[in-house]
Amino acid sequence: MSRSRILFESGALSKAIGERTRVCPYLFGGLLPESVKPPLGMFQAAKAVKDDTRKLVATVNRGLGGPLGGEKFDTVFERMWPELEKMLGGSS
Repeated sequence: MSRSRILFESGALSKAIGERTRVCPYLFGGLLPESVKPPLGMFQAAKAVKDDTRKLVATVNRGLGGPLGGEKFDTVFERMWPELEKMLGGSS
């Protein structure tokens, strides 16, 4: 997807924000939230580091009705994080 298409879609989402709409830019490659310009920059972003990723995934989990409860979520996240971190290029 091209950069202009992403900006177009995020602008459209910003106008359609409703109770069920969620947008969270996931920043990897060293990108920082302050580097992201509107319309994407107006959304709360998560860096591709363990703590931000845990918060983002926990939010998605809650949005899905919490299929993984507290301790189970922590166990699954801890088991899966090393593989995701590797795929992200070692960000932490």
